Amino acid sequence: MSRTFRACNGYCRSIYQRLGAFGILGLFGASMMLFVSGCETSPPGTSRLTSGRLVVAVDEAYAPLFRALADSFMTRTPNAKVEIQAMNPRMAVQYLLDHYNDTTASFAAILGRRFLPDESAAMAKAGLQPRQYSIAYDGLAVVVPTASPLKQTTREYLAAALRSSAPTAQQLDSAGPSNPLGFVLPDQNSSAFALVRTLLSPDSIVKAPAHYVASPDSVNTLVADGKGIGIVGWYVAHRDSTRLRTLYVGYTDSLGRNHTPARVHPSSLVTDVYPLKQPIVGYTFADPKSVANGFLIAVSKGRESQRYIVEQGLQAENVKLQLVPAAAEE
Repeated sequence: MSRTFRACNGYCRSIYQRLGAFGILGLFGASMMLFVSGCETSPPGTSRLTSGRLVVAVDEAYAPLFRALADSFMTRTPNAKVEIQAMNPRMAVQYLLDHYNDTTASFAAILGRRFLPDESAAMAKAGLQPRQYSIAYDGLAVVVPTASPLKQTTREYLAAALRSSAPTAQQLDSAGPSNPLGFVLPDQNSSAFALVRTLLSPDSIVKAPAHYVASPDSVNTLVADGKGIGIVGWYVAHRDSTRLRTLYVGYTDSLGRNHTPARVHPSSLVTDVYPLKQPIVGYTFADPKSVANGFLIAVSKGRESQRYIVEQGLQAENVKLQLVPAAAEE
């Protein structure tokens, strides 16, 4: 009996200095399809959750996504005014801390990662506990020019190449050439770099030749110009799909089983077939009934927002998989 994977929406169920420096959906095979369903957020009204001024410091890699979601939120809740300010994640954390007791508006931050240990420690030391909202996941893509001979790699090969002072293309793909290899990486303030660091052992650093860039979009530009292999979130990488493509990535699990390289895609993210994922997370210190929490609830749980997120090629947090017999759908 054939089966279908169905996705269900889970909702139907400065201060910085004083604290210390912080250091698409589509067919999934012939018989598989993902669907988003679920409950909407509260209707428009005068509730504090849906009214007032909100300023959101957003990881610059995802600013276009959240500008669109903010516009949709304001259309449904016309008493809310949401301002999106794009910046790198370190600055976004600082911005949130700088405004934790600011009463001129509600404030929130959205990052392409969770808080780093030093950030969490500094907040704990100051007795600050933000509310956290898991919104989505992006795939960390390994990006090459469309004409590159490289086709695939593994998480382990990628980590070894990053640790090597003189890596070659064959270290990533055994069928590739023996040419010297370099990387193009977002800098240490980016969300993507934080995930790159997790690929290495705690006492390791990136030794491979690398260009470090401040803007995620600059990774696309330099990779297209042949300056190296890029590592950047898929949401950024796919914006230049005419000049770039992503490598399939496999991995070895904790039981020693080898998993076939897979392309980054909503279905491979949801099923954990693709091994490199970064969370997109919202934070706020604002009152639970504030518009900051209203907006973060809407983008992390609202049906329309979660559907839009999936349409952009990301894994929405509240999309879950359920095996349904084909007969049950008829």
